[in-house]
Amino acid sequence: MKKRFIYIGILSIIFMICSGVFILKKHNDNMPYKYPDGKTEFDFNKQNQPKASRILYKYILESENLTAKEAKKSNDITPNQVRAFELDLNDDGVNEIIGFCSKSQYWGTAGYSLFILKKQNEKYQNISHLLSFEPQLKIYILPSKTADYKDLILFGSSAHNFMPMVVKYDGQIYFNAEQNDLFIKYLKN
Repeated sequence: MKKRFIYIGILSIIFMICSGVFILKKHNDNMPYKYPDGKTEFDFNKQNQPKASRILYKYILESENLTAKEAKKSNDITPNQVRAFELDLNDDGVNEIIGFCSKSQYWGTAGYSLFILKKQNEKYQNISHLLSFEPQLKIYILPSKTADYKDLILFGSSAHNFMPMVVKYDGQIYFNAEQNDLFIKYLKN
């Protein structure tokens, strides 16, 4: 009887350890990966933060002046097409929302439109301008900053030869003139 009690106790401990590892693994899979050099990686194929995605979905509906029902009916925009994560880009204690919507009005030859939402006065404002990227590739947030915001590395679509591009905040928006120039050149050819 005593051996059986010890055996059940050992199995219980093993089960709790395995369960804890699974829960920890599941949690970590949904979080950006931080490198020792301070760079943060986010992979939209593996990661999606539901809260951040809901915020971006709501922002898209408000910017399009649509209800959820209208968006689904007219544009076929649903919460499942929005993927996002949150990260504090300017170290002010408030997370920005970084993400995209996989519907046709938000992607094309240049790739997917990247949204970077900053919270101001309980509302969100998009602080990215003409940024496109290929979500099959990863986004990197660098420890370096421009105008108090962390620099980003995005990978453009085939129009940009999938080149990595550093995107910096200019004091008002994230923008990359090189990416814009490459796309205009691509359209002319």
